[in-house]
Amino acid sequence: EGLLEAAGCVDCHGDHMIQNLDNPKASTSRAKLMETCGKCHRDIVVNFKKSKHGQELAKGNEKAPTCTDCHGEHDIQSTSISNDFTKLNLTDKCLSCHKNGKIPHKNFKGEEELISGYQKSVHYLALKEGNFSAPTCYDCHGAHEMEHADSLNSKINKKNIAFTCGQSNCHK
Repeated sequence: EGLLEAAGCVDCHGDHMIQNLDNPKASTSRAKLMETCGKCHRDIVVNFKKSKHGQELAKGNEKAPTCTDCHGEHDIQSTSISNDFTKLNLTDKCLSCHKNGKIPHKNFKGEEELISGYQKSVHYLALKEGNFSAPTCYDCHGAHEMEHADSLNSKINKKNIAFTCGQSNCHK
């Protein structure tokens, strides 16, 4: 109950006109993935396009993730039942691009900086110790809708941060 039918080959690749991946018009090319995934996941893709990841992808930034970079391709599973999507594994997935000098971000002062020290934070250490109520990157920044802190819709905007930190009874 509650499970959706999995996508078949033609849902992503099309039927008789399957094209090579390096063809920019192919439904599974990097440029078309949001459109292809959006056939079934429209609301998620709408939010993703507004996010920093989606904006960078639209600009052609090769470092920007697509749907398949986080969710896989032929091995896509429900985030609620796959071990690949535990809170710790997803946090490590975010960190695989956002730590150690790979992708800088802007801090609250607008300065470019690299994420460092998160793996020594109480939140990450709690996850490592098995406390899966501890917050993850996406709990604070959003999963598909992450935005800059200066955006009024951002979960980390100064007007929203108290609600974000208080979600799920973390810091009432």
